[in-house]
Amino acid sequence: MPRRSWVLWTAALLTALAPSISTRVLSLLTGGDRSSFFYAVMISGGCPGYEIDSMIPANLIGAFPLFWYGGAPLIVLAFAGWYASVRTGRDRLGGIVGRAAAVVLLLRHLPSLLLLLVDGAFGPECVAAAAAASPARRPRS
Repeated sequence: MPRRSWVLWTAALLTALAPSISTRVLSLLTGGDRSSFFYAVMISGGCPGYEIDSMIPANLIGAFPLFWYGGAPLIVLAFAGWYASVRTGRDRLGGIVGRAAAVVLLLRHLPSLLLLLVDGAFGPECVAAAAAASPARRPRS
């Protein structure tokens, strides 16, 4: 099996787990502070992409266990399928399994990215408001 494939599968898994790992490491380094953060964003007028994105129920797909931790379980499952197909001599089937998992993860996150582009087309105020409302941003202390 090519070394490049192992590197790509490892990179995909680490990329999916990076937000969870960084949160845990940050919690350990700060002494496990359990303080909560609150963001308030006031937008006059409204941004169509943000409004449409807020209408999409996040728990509709996100509650499915394969999408937890950034899709890491789906990546591990696809890796197992790829590895089994390569071991049995069906390299093409392994490629199909890997590409199918990539397409599923892309389709899972694509609407939010496209709606952010819609907001960007309407002006920088909408993009700044969407970035401030993102749960990935944490205040620096």
